[in-house]
Amino acid sequence: MSSEKTFLWLKRYKISQNVFCGFSLTIPVEVDSVATDILGSTPRSIQHIVHSAEAGLGNCDLDAIEVMSLNQPTTQVHFQAPAHYSRRFPCQIVAEGACCTCMGNLVFALERLQEQCLLSKQRTFLVGQQAQAHEGSTGMTIAVGHCAAAGNPQADIGIDVCPPRQESLTGA
Repeated sequence: MSSEKTFLWLKRYKISQNVFCGFSLTIPVEVDSVATDILGSTPRSIQHIVHSAEAGLGNCDLDAIEVMSLNQPTTQVHFQAPAHYSRRFPCQIVAEGACCTCMGNLVFALERLQEQCLLSKQRTFLVGQQAQAHEGSTGMTIAVGHCAAAGNPQADIGIDVCPPRQESLTGA
């Protein structure tokens, strides 16, 4: 990347030049959108960003995204699926630390499974680096993606692919 382009995105996101790609975002769609912009493309040109934004997982409008420089300490915040996602499907979704690609693909697959009447309250989907089944969970636990599958060897089904594709998810 040319120094002129680097300066422009540093200025756009109000990042000090002594910070290498240092910004704090907690919503994966927004992280991907800003990274896409920094790399010289538009977020709406990347299919998983568009699909995830349209599914309500975050915003890909660069003018509406607030980027905070990491020159100062910040508190750690983990992404969790919006509450409306948990209510949208008749299953449990634990999405602690999920990236927008895994979450977007999971939502797309859940829509297909719901159309086939294959979802129930007895299914728990784990997605993300810190996703863990709740104590006393009953029914089938499905760990989606490499991060969740690696962190949940006790899951009934582990879909250990990155990123998980709809085909691998609808077969679970």
